[in-house]
Amino acid sequence: MKPNKIQCHVETAIAVVGGKWKPWILWHLYDGVRRYGELRRLTPGITSKMLTQHLRELERDGVVERKAYDQKLPKVEYSFTEYGETLRPVLKELCVWGGKHAERRASTTKQGGAAIQKTPEKPSKKTEANQQS
Repeated sequence: MKPNKIQCHVETAIAVVGGKWKPWILWHLYDGVRRYGELRRLTPGITSKMLTQHLRELERDGVVERKAYDQKLPKVEYSFTEYGETLRPVLKELCVWGGKHAERRASTTKQGGAAIQKTPEKPSKKTEANQQS
């Protein structure tokens, strides 16, 4: 993030998690640990360069942790850091809002328009456990 005058903390948050690919990467990490190849397959259209760049930025910002295993076949895993876990409720609410927005757009679109698919929610394993308590 460039050291400029921040007008609003939303701007700060968007600088960390915004862009074309970071929300997708974070969404895929929502379910837990992912290997680099998994993230690449789950995010069609992203180049290796962009995935690597965004993962490094998320790591630099303390949101994502990279764990490399020293073995014959290199293995690298990515997951949320403890700090990154604080994004779970934000991502869930963003998904809920997106679903409501899609429904709103679909209801205001003429019948001949393209249908908008609803994005399924990904409940957190931790959230489910907390709700059952």
